[in-house]
Amino acid sequence: MAKIFTNYDDFVNSFKDFNNRKRLEALKRYLARGGVISAKQIGSRIILSYPDPQRVIKQIDELKKRKEIYEKQYADWKKKKDSAQFYDIKNKILKYSDPVYWKHLAKYFSDKDYKQDVDNVKLPVHLVADERWKPMIKMFVEDPEYRANLVETFNNSIVYKKDKKLAKYADQIKSFRIDISNKVLEDLEQKILDLQKDIDALNEIFNWSKEK
Repeated sequence: MAKIFTNYDDFVNSFKDFNNRKRLEALKRYLARGGVISAKQIGSRIILSYPDPQRVIKQIDELKKRKEIYEKQYADWKKKKDSAQFYDIKNKILKYSDPVYWKHLAKYFSDKDYKQDVDNVKLPVHLVADERWKPMIKMFVEDPEYRANLVETFNNSIVYKKDKKLAKYADQIKSFRIDISNKVLEDLEQKILDLQKDIDALNEIFNWSKEK
């Protein structure tokens, strides 16, 4: 008569002579994730009455679909991380195609006061191709009154008291995005790995369930 098992130790204690390590490992994982089996001994063989092959195939398909979802999420987050990591490199290349950058260079090497202001605030001119930064950089380069007000604000604001860098917010956002991406990718990678182990275990249970 077949016995029902939800606990690995109960199975081992019931069939002490069963020593197929591969199947025992698969069974242990299967039961640990909430699986149920019904098994009986026929001679020296242990036969699974439940789950049947169709049931196992359905479980495998469900896990594969979930794994595909995680893999797509992983790919999306990997792109986000790569985008954050190459943010500076991309902008350093794109700046050469922007006229504002060349106007900045001309003023930097010909206007002593302008050069001093640029160095003072550490103007993030390498971000001139970024639409979020371009208006400010363009005004800094072209409008002396705006530049003077920005320098004064920068020197007197408590926001920049500890970190004299105008683009520190951009750096913080980049670091934040990379840190978040790393955490999410690590979590997704573990989920994908665990699902693959579950699928491998179910494949072994499937082969076992076909033996009658």
